Amino acid sequence: MSDWRKGVSLREAASRAEVVVVATPGRPDHRVQRITITPGGGPPTEKYPDFGRVLYRYRVEEILWSEEARGLPVAGKEIEIDSASWGYDFTVHKKRYLEGVNKITIHESYEPAGAAGEGASDPRRILFLARLGKGWSFVSDISAEPLAMRPAVEKLLASR
Repeated sequence: MSDWRKGVSLREAASRAEVVVVATPGRPDHRVQRITITPGGGPPTEKYPDFGRVLYRYRVEEILWSEEARGLPVAGKEIEIDSASWGYDFTVHKKRYLEGVNKITIHESYEPAGAAGEGASDPRRILFLARLGKGWSFVSDISAEPLAMRPAVEKLLASR
């Protein structure tokens, strides 16, 4: 299966976000939820491998911006964040293994505006999130900036 990537800029991520938070990676920083696709619910096999849904863990430090006041992540609490494309990826996985459909996939990938290595010593990140059911997902995979980008992010958010 091939993969085509479309870049998403800081400006796009800021305009799509329903909430923007400052957060630190949790411990562990992610977990994988295994989803069985085997017909009849049997154990995974080489022919029908489980799908691995990755949930990223972060501890919210503060809310920088939000569209609404209720249902927001709470400062000091840990949240799990889905990949922006997990539902699409799950559908593609099922089509490949259950139907034999093997096509090129299209993904959006966040392109950080911060310079490579900028803010590397500070684990805090600015996360651009969208509501997903009762939880959260990145607005694109993986929409995060180092805390050093806060002035640029706040400027963009102020213009929304």
